[in-house]
Amino acid sequence: MPNRSLGYLILSICILLWSSSAAGQQQSVRERVAALADSGTARLERGEIEAARTLFDQALRLDGDHPKAVLGMGRVLLEDPAGAERALEYLRRATALMPTDPQAHYYRALAHVRMAKTDLGRDNAQMARRELRLVLDLDPSHSDAYYQLGDLLKEVYEDYAGAEEAFRMQIDANPAHSLARIDLLKTQVDLGNWNPAVATAEAILGRDPDFTEAYPYLAASHWRAGRAEESMQVFERYLPVLDEEERNLYMGMGLVLTPRERSGFLALNDAGRRAFRAHYWGIRDPDPKTRVNERLLEHFIRIAYARIEFGQHDWPWDPRGDFYVRYGPPDIRTGRNRPFATDLSVDDPLFIKKRRDFEVSMGLSPGDIGEADTFATERVGFVDASIQSKGGVVSPMIAGRDPERWVYPDRGIDVKFEDPIGRGRYLLTSDRHRLLVSQMETLLPTVSEEEEKIEVIDPMDSVVTFKGENGKTVVEYAFALLPDEFGAFRSVTGSYATIDVEVDLYTESWELVAETGQKSRRLRTIPQIQIRGIPLFVDATRMEVDPGTYRLTTMILDPETGKRATAEEIVELPDYSGSELMVSNILPAALITQTDPAREGAFIRRGLEVLPLPGRALQVDQPLFIYYEIYNLTKDQYGGTDYRVDYSVAEAPQGMALTTRLFQGLASLVGAGRKQAVITSSVSSSGITSDVHSFLEIDLSGLQPMTYEVTLIVTDTLTGKSASSSLLFRTLPAP
Repeated sequence: MPNRSLGYLILSICILLWSSSAAGQQQSVRERVAALADSGTARLERGEIEAARTLFDQALRLDGDHPKAVLGMGRVLLEDPAGAERALEYLRRATALMPTDPQAHYYRALAHVRMAKTDLGRDNAQMARRELRLVLDLDPSHSDAYYQLGDLLKEVYEDYAGAEEAFRMQIDANPAHSLARIDLLKTQVDLGNWNPAVATAEAILGRDPDFTEAYPYLAASHWRAGRAEESMQVFERYLPVLDEEERNLYMGMGLVLTPRERSGFLALNDAGRRAFRAHYWGIRDPDPKTRVNERLLEHFIRIAYARIEFGQHDWPWDPRGDFYVRYGPPDIRTGRNRPFATDLSVDDPLFIKKRRDFEVSMGLSPGDIGEADTFATERVGFVDASIQSKGGVVSPMIAGRDPERWVYPDRGIDVKFEDPIGRGRYLLTSDRHRLLVSQMETLLPTVSEEEEKIEVIDPMDSVVTFKGENGKTVVEYAFALLPDEFGAFRSVTGSYATIDVEVDLYTESWELVAETGQKSRRLRTIPQIQIRGIPLFVDATRMEVDPGTYRLTTMILDPETGKRATAEEIVELPDYSGSELMVSNILPAALITQTDPAREGAFIRRGLEVLPLPGRALQVDQPLFIYYEIYNLTKDQYGGTDYRVDYSVAEAPQGMALTTRLFQGLASLVGAGRKQAVITSSVSSSGITSDVHSFLEIDLSGLQPMTYEVTLIVTDTLTGKSASSSLLFRTLPAP
C-alpha cells in the first residue's frame, strides 16, 4: 500500500512536471508569435516590405489566427498594386478576429477602395464606404479615414460636394494631413469654388511653403475669379522655387513657335532669348494698359493645367499636353465619361466643310482625309463648365479606355487621342492624326481667345537713316494713321488722339540697343498730309546708334479702343562716318518749309520743317517733297564747295513693288533693272560746309497712278566723284 501511494505520488509529480513544461512551451510559442508580429509591423512601418512579409509568414506558420499577424500580412499584400484581392482575404479574417479594431476595418476598406478604382465595381465601392463609416464610428478622430472616404466619394461616386466635406473633416481630425488639404484644394477647383480654393491654397503654403503643388491651383483660382494680377503674382512666387527643368516648361518658347522660329530662338544667347521672349509676349498682350500680360498668364495656366491633367504617365505630359499648350482647351472634348451634346453632330455639313477645308490647308489631300470617319455617327459632347473650364486646373478623373476627341468647330480642327492599354496614357495612334498635328505645328500659329480679340490698325510707316554724331547713325521711324482707324476725338479744328508708341532697336541676337519705352503721345491731324483728301495723324521718333544690322520692333496702341499695330523688321544702318562722298536715305515728305532755326519739334531739321510722308503714297495732284543730306563734300582752297544734284523719276523696275511697310537700308544702285524715266532735272549748288541738308519739290501732276522710283545722283564737281540714293513711292488717283 505504501508502495502504491508512492507510485501515485511519483506519477502526479510527473504529470505536473509535464503540464508545466507544455504550458511553458505554449507560452513560449505565443511570445514568439507576438514578437514576430510586432517585429513585422515595425518593419512594415519602415517600408521594409519583404522583411515584414517574412516575419508575418513565420508568425502565421506558428499561429494561423494571430490577429496582428493576419492584419500585417493583409497590409503587406496591399502594398502590391495587383494584390488587393488576395489582401482582402486576410483583412476579412482580421476584422472577424478584431471586430472593434478600427485599423483592421481601415485596411479592409483600403482593399475595397483599390478594387473599386480598378474595375469601378459598385459592390466594392459600397463595402469600402461601409467599412470607412465603421472606422469613423469606432474612432471619430482617425488620422486617415475621412480622407479615404473623400477620395472614394470623388473618384468613384463623383460626389464632389461630399468629398469636399470629407476632406474638411479629415483636416479637423488631423491638421497635419497634407494630402487632405491638397485634395480639398483640387476638389474646390473642380467645383469652381474659386475663393474657398484660394483660402485653402494659402493655408497649405502657410503651413508648408515648400509644398509647390499648391501654387498652380492657387494661380488658376485667382485667374478664374477674375484676379489676373494676383494670379501672375502667384506665378512670380512659384517659378523661382521650381527646378530648372520644370521652370523651363514655363519660360521656354518651344510650344508656341513654329519649328523654323524655334531653331532661330535656340541659336540665341541667354540675353537674346530673354529679349525675344519679352518681345514675343509683349506684342500679344491683349491689354497693355494693365500690369499683367494676360496672354502670357494664360500660357502659364495652360502649362500648369497640362502638367496636372496630362502628366500622370509621361513627363512633362502625353501628346494632349503639347496640343493643349499650343492651341488651348478644345471647345468640345469627348470620352472619359464626359456628357454628350444634343445640339452639334459631327455629320453637320458646316462642320464637315470647315474640317475638310482646314485639313486640306494643312497639306492633307482628300484621299488622306477619306470620306468615312470612324466617328461619323457619334455625337460630340460639351465639357461641363463646372469641371472642365477653359484654362482652369482640373484634377484628372479615372482613366478609361474611351478615346478622347478634341474639336474646335469654328476652326474645323478635329483630333483624336486614344488610350490603347486603358491606363490613362493617351496617344496619337492614327497616322492621319499624327500627320495633321505635325502640319499644324508647322503652319498654324498659336491663337488664344485673347489674341483673337485684338483689333489691329494698319499704319503707313517708313524708316530712313542719316549721319549722327561721333560715328553713329540716326535711324528715324515715322508713321501715319487714318482717323477712322481708332478712337479719335473730332472738333472743328481737326481730330485729336492719344496714342501709345514704343520703338525698340535690338541686335540680331536680341540684345537691346535703344528704346523709346511705351510713351503716350497726343497727336493731331495735319491738314498738309492727306490720303484721298483725308488728313492723317503723323508722328516720328529718332534713335542714334552704331551702324550695323538691327531688329526694329514697333508697337502703336490706341488705349481707347485697344487697337494696335506691331511689327518687327531687319534694318541696315549705313556707316556715314567715313571720308568718302555719301548721300543719306531719301525722306519723302508731304511738305517742307523754312522755319526758325531755333525751333524744336519732331519734324524740325536745321531750319526746315519736314512733314514726313509715311507709306510713301500721295495723290498725283500733290507735289512730292524729298529731304536728303550730303556728306563729305570737298572744299576748295577758299573753303567753298561745288556740287550738282541730278534727279529723275521713273517707272519702278519690273519686279519691284512698294509694300505697306518699306524699310530702306543701303542706297539702291542707280540703273538697277529696266525703267523709263518720266521726269529728269539737275540742280547745281555751292556752299561752305562739307555736309549739306537740302530738299527738292517735284511736280507729279503729269504722272499716271502707279509705283515710281526717284533717284538722286550727287556729283562733287571739285573731285568728279558721285554718290547716289533712291526711293520707291506710289501715286494715287485724285479724289
